[in-house]
Amino acid sequence: YHRARDLLVKLEASKEILNKYQVITPKDLEVPKDITEENQFGQSSDVLPWFWRVGVNNNSPSSLSWDQEGMSHKFYLILWLKAKARYDQWGEEMRMVTNEMLWTTLWFQHRERVWENRWVEAVEVGHKAYAAKQRSVWERFRLRVQEKFNNLSG
Repeated sequence: YHRARDLLVKLEASKEILNKYQVITPKDLEVPKDITEENQFGQSSDVLPWFWRVGVNNNSPSSLSWDQEGMSHKFYLILWLKAKARYDQWGEEMRMVTNEMLWTTLWFQHRERVWENRWVEAVEVGHKAYAAKQRSVWERFRLRVQEKFNNLSG
């Protein structure tokens, strides 16, 4: 591409042609972050390199315009669908994490009650002491996760 463009310059091509076929920089060749890093912030500000728009608004009947073929629309539709899928996935992940936080708390509470019942039912002093210690461990787990989860949720 660069050799062909350099020849256009040497042949003194018009400014219109040189503006249409610009120099391709390394920044133009970067892969969009939404392809390589799907959870990247600021994707809405990503701009396509200029060469994706060559042929747009070209009224020449002999050339295929990107928009005439609907490619521009399809390209942005695919980008929008990918963004929508990520948004839906994040919502689903949020619901799952919220449920897992609740389930963890309830599991710790259940284990605390189990050991409390064992403490009540225990006859020997050693069994009572062990059951009380286990109930205390599960209670601390429950209180710790409740505190951490409450701090996360607001």
